[in-house]
Amino acid sequence: MLKSGLSNKRNQLVERWDYLESPGLDGEISSAAIAKIDKWIHEAEITILYILQLRKQEQAKSFGVAFAGDDEGLEYEVVTSIKDVDFVSDEWCWPWPKKKPVEKVKTGLTKKQMMTYGAVGALGLIAVMAYMDDEE
Repeated sequence: MLKSGLSNKRNQLVERWDYLESPGLDGEISSAAIAKIDKWIHEAEITILYILQLRKQEQAKSFGVAFAGDDEGLEYEVVTSIKDVDFVSDEWCWPWPKKKPVEKVKTGLTKKQMMTYGAVGALGLIAVMAYMDDEE
């Protein structure tokens, strides 16, 4: 990617992603924001296609035609629904499924438990010492 000069384009896309408008709590988003998101997606797709084409050319130079694949180029298809595309679902997009918080498993002793056990141990030690003193 550095050789192609696309690292700057990638950095710009990543930086601009932070400034895109997020959906509100009700899931609504303004039409201006949708236009900006569409423009960002288009630029990202163009950048990815350019990277793929450069990679294909590099493979053809390094490994020969046998490893470069077919010479027909990349094929694209416009779909009207995500259901038309294999291995793609709506689960990746916002709103994301809500996950239940996982309860933290306590593995050690708390400060209160350590103080209690320490006090009981100290009292036991005092009782043993008193018993030993009475025996003499």
